[in-house]
Amino acid sequence: GKLGEAFSGRSHGLSSLDSLFITPTPAGRRSRYNSTTGTSDVSSSARWRQKRIVPWHVGGKRVRLSRRMKIALSCLSACLVVLLIIYKLFDVLPWRLISIPLVSVVFTWFHIWLALQMCFFPIDYWGWDITGHHQGLGWQGIVPRKADKMAGTACDLMVDRLIYVKEIVERIDATDLYRYLSSTGILRSVQQEVNRRIGNRWFAGVWSSLPGAVKEELLEKSLELSEDSLQSMVAEAKKCLMDKDFFDVRDLIIRCFVDDRRMLSEFFIKIGKKELHFLEFMGAVMGLICGLAQLALYMFLPAHYRGQRDSAYSWLLFPLTGLVIGLFTNWVALQLIFRPVEPHVVRIPCTEQRVKVQGLFLRRQPEVSRVYSSLVSDSILNCSRFVAYLQTTKGWDRILEVFKETINSTVDGMISTPAAIAIKMAGKEGSYERFKNDVAHELKVELSHPHYVEMYERYMDSRLGIRELMAQRLAAMPSKDFERMLHPVFQEDEGTLIILGGILGVAVGCLQVWLFGL
Repeated sequence: GKLGEAFSGRSHGLSSLDSLFITPTPAGRRSRYNSTTGTSDVSSSARWRQKRIVPWHVGGKRVRLSRRMKIALSCLSACLVVLLIIYKLFDVLPWRLISIPLVSVVFTWFHIWLALQMCFFPIDYWGWDITGHHQGLGWQGIVPRKADKMAGTACDLMVDRLIYVKEIVERIDATDLYRYLSSTGILRSVQQEVNRRIGNRWFAGVWSSLPGAVKEELLEKSLELSEDSLQSMVAEAKKCLMDKDFFDVRDLIIRCFVDDRRMLSEFFIKIGKKELHFLEFMGAVMGLICGLAQLALYMFLPAHYRGQRDSAYSWLLFPLTGLVIGLFTNWVALQLIFRPVEPHVVRIPCTEQRVKVQGLFLRRQPEVSRVYSSLVSDSILNCSRFVAYLQTTKGWDRILEVFKETINSTVDGMISTPAAIAIKMAGKEGSYERFKNDVAHELKVELSHPHYVEMYERYMDSRLGIRELMAQRLAAMPSKDFERMLHPVFQEDEGTLIILGGILGVAVGCLQVWLFGL
């Protein structure tokens, strides 16, 4: 009836077979199928997501299985099939046989997890330090141990490839900054508070009796002169930022990473978070496959050799296969992340389907670019770090000197000559200079208020646009250069990590024979 009709023709622009499986579109929701053209409006990326996630209805609710879950279920099904075959062939399925693939899964997952942890932790050397230079019987994470080199690698990637100091500094505009300070009311609030303090301190008898209109006129005059002062200070700050003797961005980046090795480790962990989780998952999958191979080899052993503790075959089989599993799985896991560097389109045998093959980390280049640029702009290349770094150089003294000079000229422009003479006559020699120094000090104190500093930094970071600039350039970077972001973390001691997997494999193989009586 309806089933035959479904296979026989088309209805409403759809094949009737398709109509059996297409879920009706709920009211108020636009269908993604175009009945006029007979095509789908779903984008290619959306179609890819639909292929990757399988819908499943349980209890009337729609459940989605990720690709990782499908792989896990497939491996579990394969394991059950193999165990069933063994049971049918040998009419035996003791717990010690089941332990073979189980131990392989746990071991492979564990030694890959351990290898990843050893890349980043411990932050400080742990163990017996014989030489006093972190050498002896112990371990320190690869990244924190080689923080200088890792920081240098990150710096080489950033400086003069992703960011140019001159390009960034030229984005600072004094006029726009003055407009921002005025529109937010920061400039008026700061100047008003400074006028009040200075007036009460230096003109205590006069200031309190001045009409509000006069005070407002003095405030407007000081605000008018402050624009020129700001122009001078910004110009000097830009000179210092572009002078490598005062501001070395490479030194800033390296110093940030070396001084905070934990931040460096977390930096690489966040960049490669998905790859690290994938390695652990694939370790368990490869462990299951290798464990089933171990089980098959063991079952083809003559019956009188199986289960004997003194069997040389078992003592040779499990440590040897453990060695191979440990070496092979670690090596394969690292290759899956970074190889091949360039994308290759491969045709699946006996089908017309083609797939793009590329290292997992490299396939996520656009996503990683956003994460990387966000981490760098939030942790290192921001206004707060720039100011903190400048304060450690002689360039900061020059900026403070210019600040004082511009404030002095502003004060001279505000106070008429008779007023200046009155200040000089009111105190001892040098009173007028002390007055100007006092004004500069009060301005510095008020401008350094945490609330205002936070607003300056937020404005400057948005003005510099380092995050967006880095993300754009990093996403467009060639794959062979992009690989250098994370690969050095593993490449430095890649051989050590692989050998460690082999050693653990031998140890677990021996333990497996002794513990389970294989």
